Amino acid sequence: MFYTIYKITNKINNKIYIGCHKTKKIDDNYMGSGKYLKSAQEKYGIENFEKEILEIFDNSESMFEMEAKLVNPEFVERDDTYNLKEGGYGGFDFLNRDYEKMVERNKKAGNATNLMVLNDPEMVKKRKETASIVGRNHLKKFHQKRKEDEHIDKKFREHCSNIFKGKNHTDESKQKISIAKKGKYSGKGNPSYGTIWIHNLDLKESKKIKKEDFSEWVSVGWLKGRKIKFDLEEIKIVKQSVKINQRLENEMILKDETLQLFDAYLKSNYISLNEFSKNELTFSLVTFTKRLKKFVHEYEKYSKQGFKNLKEIFKQKLG
Repeated sequence: MFYTIYKITNKINNKIYIGCHKTKKIDDNYMGSGKYLKSAQEKYGIENFEKEILEIFDNSESMFEMEAKLVNPEFVERDDTYNLKEGGYGGFDFLNRDYEKMVERNKKAGNATNLMVLNDPEMVKKRKETASIVGRNHLKKFHQKRKEDEHIDKKFREHCSNIFKGKNHTDESKQKISIAKKGKYSGKGNPSYGTIWIHNLDLKESKKIKKEDFSEWVSVGWLKGRKIKFDLEEIKIVKQSVKINQRLENEMILKDETLQLFDAYLKSNYISLNEFSKNELTFSLVTFTKRLKKFVHEYEKYSKQGFKNLKEIFKQKLG
């Protein structure tokens, strides 16, 4: 067994890393394990780093002692090194009992790596691609596990349903069951108390919700009632019906709004409709006029006499 002290050099920027390594073969292609060093190798490419053996020992104590001498606090603080902690710890942080120093070293390692990644668009791209792959794999495993659980659950239900197959309760058993259940599931004891079934034709899904949430679900396209089978032709008819009802409802809302605005105009100090439109409306006079022609009886007939007389005509007509 060989106990070595090695130096890794970045041939592009001449930064170095000194570490120790136990091996059975001197030229084993080991290229260091420092966190900051590994990030640099990922950035520049391993081919741009060279390794040099500085010392060879026959025991670990001498190896760690030499590493401690070379990788001292002054060496770690230098700008041209990848070392983030002092040598001589045997590569295991738990041997260093100084907790505050350990936290500081870990913080420095994290900051240095993050800084290198943020300053390199290629590294950022690689990190995002890696995260995306990990995320997709995790999602794939999740869905696979879910399918397995659903399959097991289905098998269990089938097993349970077959246990009593071909058997019947005695009259005595039926009476006991009836007494045990009497009043248990009525009112608030009923699992469906305060709930209502709704369904969505686009999602082809039914669900049970609280009654107080019904209007909120209806506003986003859900309909009252439970639906087991979603027939395409029936869905088409229901959708058309919903669209018609929605259109009528919107029409009524638009009519009420138009009549209220017209009433506000008649009661206002504005002489012309144009003046009222510019100061009070959030839409154009053309749009408002179209609405008035549609919803206000005889508006088109009297508007031909001029906007100046329009107000007086309708005031007299309504007053």
